[in-house]
Amino acid sequence: MGNFVASAHWLERWWRIGVSVAGGIVALVGPYVGQLSNDVKMQGAGLAVGIVGLLFAAILPIVDKQQSNRALAAVEDRIFEVRLESREELLFLVERSLTPLMKQLGRVILARRSSRALEGEAAQLRQQALSTAKEVIGGEYASRLRANYFKLIFTGDHPTLVPAGSTGTLPKTQFAGNSEAGGEVLDMLAQDSSRFCPNIDREPPPGWDASRPRDYETFISVTAQAGEEPDGMMTVDGQYEGDLTEADLQILRLIATIVAISESQRTDPKSV
Repeated sequence: MGNFVASAHWLERWWRIGVSVAGGIVALVGPYVGQLSNDVKMQGAGLAVGIVGLLFAAILPIVDKQQSNRALAAVEDRIFEVRLESREELLFLVERSLTPLMKQLGRVILARRSSRALEGEAAQLRQQALSTAKEVIGGEYASRLRANYFKLIFTGDHPTLVPAGSTGTLPKTQFAGNSEAGGEVLDMLAQDSSRFCPNIDREPPPGWDASRPRDYETFISVTAQAGEEPDGMMTVDGQYEGDLTEADLQILRLIATIVAISESQRTDPKSV
């Protein structure tokens, strides 16, 4: 079936070219052959054949051009429709996902006079934000993703990132400033930056412990920062390479910023 379709496309493409070339040849040869005869009728026939050939040679390219223009216009119209549909889907997704987060952030700010209420509202927002990140980034493949939050704490001589929330099993990894992996992550936070790792086996980050078994192949991580100082780090990991892209960093950074604002209320309840 595939060979038949390919042959049909080939014939459709080349028969017009063949007819145009043949028409051009006839347009040149017809009058010449007619002139070789002394018969007036033969001369007229040769001229008529030449005119027909000329018409074929001239008209078919014009018809092809018109058909190509119509096809191109149809493709452009479809591209515009797809872009419009994608934009509408994006706006719907943002409204459905981020509006509840912003409402919860408002509850956090309003609860800042009560430390117990503030703690509960902030914890709820953090978990809600992780679920939102997983659903928005993963879409129909959200079940293959896990979103995590790491809180930056200062104990002892070195700052450390500790797991503070997850949509799945809470990560066991802590990133201490006196380790290679921890130093790399803390540098990322200091620069308010992010990281995309397409494949942890081929492109592991510095200090990566390859001996530990993991149930994911790719991850992204962003700084969660409100104001001048980072609060922590948000990550999303995927079971398979290709589950995440570098473009996913943008939406994750936005969600992480909302969490950082909420967390800043816990750190300083007087802040607004």
